[in-house]
Amino acid sequence: MARLGILDLGSGYLKVVIADNGENPPTVIAAQQFRSKGINKGVIVKNSLARKVIKEALKQMENLDGDDIKTYHILLSHPATKVENIKVNLQLGENPVDINEEHLTRLEKEVVTKAKENGYEIIHIVPKFFYLDGEKYFEPLGLWASRIEGEYFVVKIPSPVVKNTERLLTSIGYKAGKIVFPPLAAAQFLLNEDEEEINTLIIDIGYTTSSFLYIKEGSPTEGGVIGLGVKNIVENLAKHYRIPSIKEIERLIEEHGFEYLLTESDEVTETIKIREDYQVVVKLSEFVQLFAEQLSTILESILLEAYKKGINLDKDVDTFTFVGGFAAIKGLKPLIESILEKEVIIAKPISIDSLEPYIDSPIFTSAIGALLLMEQMEDRLESFSDYFGIPEDREDNLTDVFVNRTIYEEPLEQEEKKGFFKRLITSIKRLISED
Repeated sequence: MARLGILDLGSGYLKVVIADNGENPPTVIAAQQFRSKGINKGVIVKNSLARKVIKEALKQMENLDGDDIKTYHILLSHPATKVENIKVNLQLGENPVDINEEHLTRLEKEVVTKAKENGYEIIHIVPKFFYLDGEKYFEPLGLWASRIEGEYFVVKIPSPVVKNTERLLTSIGYKAGKIVFPPLAAAQFLLNEDEEEINTLIIDIGYTTSSFLYIKEGSPTEGGVIGLGVKNIVENLAKHYRIPSIKEIERLIEEHGFEYLLTESDEVTETIKIREDYQVVVKLSEFVQLFAEQLSTILESILLEAYKKGINLDKDVDTFTFVGGFAAIKGLKPLIESILEKEVIIAKPISIDSLEPYIDSPIFTSAIGALLLMEQMEDRLESFSDYFGIPEDREDNLTDVFVNRTIYEEPLEQEEKKGFFKRLITSIKRLISED
């Protein structure tokens, strides 16, 4: 049977997923994460080192599966990622005609023409909705119209990033398939059977970059990437405690998360040996307070970028959805809910009992979501309107989140922006205060 490979090319960790592509949805055969090297903010900065760790990871996965896979679709996040909403139209004649796949293909070619930019590669063109003779539709195929208009969500990343990634895969005997924007892949899990009109901001705090995607009633509307991530937090904490090894800080974060935040457990400490004659005693209640403070800085930067995109976080975002490895940290959900005063969802992929326990965690949400996205991209001419959405027969297998379809166009008022940040900063100070 055909195998489908997904490689999440992170700076901190590589995530690899292999699935059987002969079923609907694809059946995951193996999934694993590996420590990443030679990659920083989506860029291959040390080619020989990155090539070595990626080759070893893929060979290990193929040994588990027993089959050779020649093509891997790549999840990639880069600070220079661009997103656009593009409108195009097609005059079909004086008399109405049946809308068919050819008309939709012509519209998409117009999108490509408008979105094309020197130095950038288009990696996603997502149809959001259509107007047929002025009336709004989501499934235009087979309907009559004399004029069709479409609105599309487009994602672009720098061409050198794409080309260098492709060359690296080629150099170790593989081929790079589609390049995928991680939050868009993660959004494949944002559906419930009632298709409630709930709006969410998807946030993925990675190791060296953090990305976000705004979903307004089912349509991707805005998104972006910032050059801050877990590495910044870890390095700042290591500097504060004068601990030369960031692995010790990562261990503390992984083992304890925010479990000692706002507690009286002053006596709970960890002793970290630096040298034979020197050790550091870390009071965990203080450590998690500093950790929360560092997290709030990155979170504020993400929200600021969302504001710049015109997203009204105060009024129009119902929930915040966190994905990725950082979303698995203990106590993150109640902490963020206290800061933002909004519901927080930790989105996880489908549970697979035969695999390692962490497959049922947000670590693999984007990678497994990419499996669904790849299948939809292959079948898009059969169900063009479901290019972004999820077919009904998948609903029982997915996590309980949401999506529907429309576009958000309301501008953000400056006073609302200030009000939201005032409450955000006040909440953060209250959480990390020693009083």
